Amino acid sequence: MDELRKLWRSRVNPYEAKAIFAARAGHDTPTLQAGEAMDYALAHSFERASVVTEKELLKNALIQGVGNATVGQVRGELNRDNILRKDVQGQRYATTKEVKQEELAILNYAREGKGRHRRLGGIEDPVLDETLSGEQRAAALAVLNSRDAVTGLTGRAGTGKTKTTQSIAKAIEQNGKKVFAFAPSAKASRGVLRVEGFKDADADTVEKLLTDAELQHKIHGQVLWIDEAGLLSTPDMKRVFDLAKRQEARIVLSGDTAQHSSVKRGDALRILQKYEAIQSAELTEVRRQTNKEYRDAVTLLSGGDEVEKDGRTKLEHGLDALDKMGAIVEVEGDARYRHLAADYVATTGDIKKDGEHKTALVVSPTHAEAAKVTEAIREGLKTTGRVTGKEREFTSLASLNLTEAQRTDFANYREGDVVQFVQNARGWTRGERATVKASDANGVMVERDNGRVEKLALGQANRFQLYEAKNVKFAKGDRVRITQNGFTAETRRGGKMAKSRLDNGDIFEVSGFTKGGDIALSNGFVVPKSYGGMTHGYVVTSHASQGTTVDKVLIALGTESLAAANRQQLYVSFSRGRETARLYTDDKAAVMDAVRTDAKRLSATELLDGEAPVKRQPKIRKLIQTQKVLRAYEAVRERVWAPREREVRLAS
Repeated sequence: MDELRKLWRSRVNPYEAKAIFAARAGHDTPTLQAGEAMDYALAHSFERASVVTEKELLKNALIQGVGNATVGQVRGELNRDNILRKDVQGQRYATTKEVKQEELAILNYAREGKGRHRRLGGIEDPVLDETLSGEQRAAALAVLNSRDAVTGLTGRAGTGKTKTTQSIAKAIEQNGKKVFAFAPSAKASRGVLRVEGFKDADADTVEKLLTDAELQHKIHGQVLWIDEAGLLSTPDMKRVFDLAKRQEARIVLSGDTAQHSSVKRGDALRILQKYEAIQSAELTEVRRQTNKEYRDAVTLLSGGDEVEKDGRTKLEHGLDALDKMGAIVEVEGDARYRHLAADYVATTGDIKKDGEHKTALVVSPTHAEAAKVTEAIREGLKTTGRVTGKEREFTSLASLNLTEAQRTDFANYREGDVVQFVQNARGWTRGERATVKASDANGVMVERDNGRVEKLALGQANRFQLYEAKNVKFAKGDRVRITQNGFTAETRRGGKMAKSRLDNGDIFEVSGFTKGGDIALSNGFVVPKSYGGMTHGYVVTSHASQGTTVDKVLIALGTESLAAANRQQLYVSFSRGRETARLYTDDKAAVMDAVRTDAKRLSATELLDGEAPVKRQPKIRKLIQTQKVLRAYEAVRERVWAPREREVRLAS
């Protein structure tokens, strides 16, 4: 019993332990009434999904109402008018009227805008780049000849969408309209779009467009180009459409629904295309890969579930092609990290004909595996003398990725967590931080930088984010990835002191450290030691890699990460490379099975039409459950049995 109690206590966090002791003592544990509990469940569940199972909705409500609300009371809340439920294939799913109306609004706007305008390219024949291929030229003309309020340009990864976009934008502006370009992320907008030729003042984030009144005035009667539109959520797509309607602006949505979708609810671009609300020009000929065998494999991966003459899907043929070219490498145990690291070090040490070093990117679906790969790569770089000198330790803020509803619950705050305001709020300014000191039913107490302790207003949860503070070590030669938008320290530029912008996703190299301990980067930037929004820049998720092109892409996908693997993750990861790609795993067969899973999410419109979500492959569900059992077994062994074994060995 002593061993069991020790194990049980190790599984309980301080808040849970306090609640248990309070219950034993007969004290009330503060929880929500049934109505409030369902309010919470709705806000939490539908922030990142348009459809959830009824069981999921009930579970989230019951957790919040435990002790105050009975199962019957919570179940009764499902009868609300705004909750829509439907049985599909033996499972009951739920959505809301708000979500349904949101989808209907974007579909109606696009449909009603068909054929209502003049040609997007004007009345004159457009002058296009003579180097465009036949397919690119046809796509450009299709967009320029559009008379719709919303027009689409679909381009698979590496099909030359950038070059086509530039030619279309130039033709539109030659006929008197101005093109303003936007993308969901800072990296894709301020980084990629500006590199692709859009002026700094004409390329920014979608959020900037939606919140900047001055910018909204400038776009009146002009053209909005939304790049990476597949990453735009349904709520944000509706906001863009509403703004375009007010400002009498035309819209071009450029993206690829075969790649990743928004973290927030709704696959807006996919819905618009599926229900034929917009006409989309399409680019399918892959050009990025210089190796034909590699290029053909990526083309097949992009085909997904399309069935070939032999009855097998293009995805299956693509996996076979990758395996045949030796792109899927099976190495047992942690040795695969060392193999991958050696591959990375060798690739980035090669010199190309233009005198530049070859570029490589490592992609992994989980942060846990990314940390192991990073450690192996840094060891390899230290051995070759490319990372040198004494390491300095800094604080890295890792987002806890809580929904707004979760951020209103004091139980989700732990001592040492960091609150950072992303918008101005009552008593706080954007960028301000505070450290959590205590959290209980009386509220969350935080300490400001000036040492003052005060109660955090959880009602302002939409204006701040919550982070876990971790330690990260950098040395000269290390690669640093920015994880939060912000600014450098002031440095002298052009005879005056100024700050430079740091965008989420930017990667730099450390050139050294200032006397004050700040991080000096090879491009001349200086990042304050207290910045926090930074980590090692060797490994990224496939979401973060979207829009990136390198010479060689290396993918870490072990069995511990298979729960996060799917066809979109595989396609995006493999399509980043020009010359070659390689996936390292400890179970090739399991990987080949896992990546057949489709990450496509069900929309409210699809649910009410009688469709059901795509389910995970049975083998993968079984594997995930097996992994959970193994992790639990290892945890028990480490915490309980391993110490006893050591005692026995010492005694003998």
